[in-house]
Amino acid sequence: MSPLEILAIVAALIGGPLFFVGLWVGVCWLLALVGGWSGLAKRYATDKPEPFGAESVNAMLGVTSYRGVLSVGFAEDGLDLRTMMLFRAGHPPLRIPWAEVRVEGEGPWMLFGRATSLRLGAGGPVLRLPSKVWARAQSVRPG
Repeated sequence: MSPLEILAIVAALIGGPLFFVGLWVGVCWLLALVGGWSGLAKRYATDKPEPFGAESVNAMLGVTSYRGVLSVGFAEDGLDLRTMMLFRAGHPPLRIPWAEVRVEGEGPWMLFGRATSLRLGAGGPVLRLPSKVWARAQSVRPG
């Protein structure tokens, strides 16, 4: 094998994974930007621990679908949103105060369920999550 062939193999072994990781991170950042997570993170990023009982759900934030990678929790001080670690690029954990969460209505969800639409912050994106999940927030949410 020539030195040039060895160099090409080494470049492919190192460059391939680096390219994939860069692409993955770029797509995660783009989804956060398009869906509205980035704007929410500027105001509501948190380092507080995830609330007990948080669960993974299918949800939509703006136009971005978070099917099974979004964890929703209900704390006394607000709505807690987190993505799985693999999708965390551009998605820091959020804790939106209850005063900034406004219910906009309910409508059909997937094939058979109902979804509650929540406006997050003044002029922020709409979070759509299963109504049965939102119903659990009523035991924690003030008012």
